[in-house]
Amino acid sequence: MLKLHNEKDKQMDLFEAGLPKELFELDEELKKIDEFLNDERFMEPFLEHFNSSTGRPTVPVETYLRMMYLKHRHGLGYETLVNEISDSIKWRTFCKLKLTDPVPDSTTLIKATKRYGEKITSEINELLVEKAREKKVIRGRKLRVDSTTVEADIHYPTDASLLADGIKAVSKTIKKLRKSGEEAAQDFRDRTRSAKKRAFKASNARGKKDQINKITSELVEIAEKVVGSAKKIKDQLEDRHLGTKLGRQTEILEQVIQQTKEVLTGNTHIPDRVVSIFDPEARPLKKGNRRVPVEFGRKLCLTETEERADPLTLNTTPSLLKLSQIYS
Repeated sequence: MLKLHNEKDKQMDLFEAGLPKELFELDEELKKIDEFLNDERFMEPFLEHFNSSTGRPTVPVETYLRMMYLKHRHGLGYETLVNEISDSIKWRTFCKLKLTDPVPDSTTLIKATKRYGEKITSEINELLVEKAREKKVIRGRKLRVDSTTVEADIHYPTDASLLADGIKAVSKTIKKLRKSGEEAAQDFRDRTRSAKKRAFKASNARGKKDQINKITSELVEIAEKVVGSAKKIKDQLEDRHLGTKLGRQTEILEQVIQQTKEVLTGNTHIPDRVVSIFDPEARPLKKGNRRVPVEFGRKLCLTETEERADPLTLNTTPSLLKLSQIYS
């Protein structure tokens, strides 16, 4: 269900009213961005596509837009973004969050980004450019467009290696929970070594498809057991930070399990395929290079207006136009 702030949400509570007003004052950049995003037209794409009164309420749109601005403005990961906003009164104010409001966790933000998708992002970017032209921040008389790719620092992905990486990542987080004294994690069975052995066997069985499929199927079974244990542990956790991290890792491993099952049935054309546990936003890139036909990373579209020598950069994965570059 789409959620918007109302005037009651914006009122200070008694705790905030007792604090100095200076703590809530935004710096010049955030004031300009806040004023820019207050335009009701930025709500239109969300209202048009997601204006439903059913389902669980998600992150308020005003909060989501501002959190995504901070994420891309400062190059933060989702978990770091949540921690930074939690610790900053000014950032909370910018994101329309009172001091008593919980900050949306990283998993919620990731799901919201996937839900809104690139169509919403594209419409928002068009509206941002339109308003920038109205305010004569950019005139758009001359525009140079180029594209490039950025290779991710990951090893070549195979189904077996991805499953082994996912098992290792989830197990490592649970080990940290066990060391911290979390009771729910004490009985966890570490299957990392077993997964590593099978991944090694699969890498040495090149060309032997039946053998590779058999080993990969065994890894799927191990991964499903790890996911099952991780979910039970997460439901009982007191450590919120590691719990969020564990939830995200489990979600990615589940996606790897599903895509591996598809491959085992003969379907190799999988949209939004995960190619790295540690960099899940990386994608396969075909550049027409005979020596290296497929690379793994991100596509970038670079646009430059006559008003600035530095280009505005828009990632093809869901993102927001970097307004700070317009106003700097």
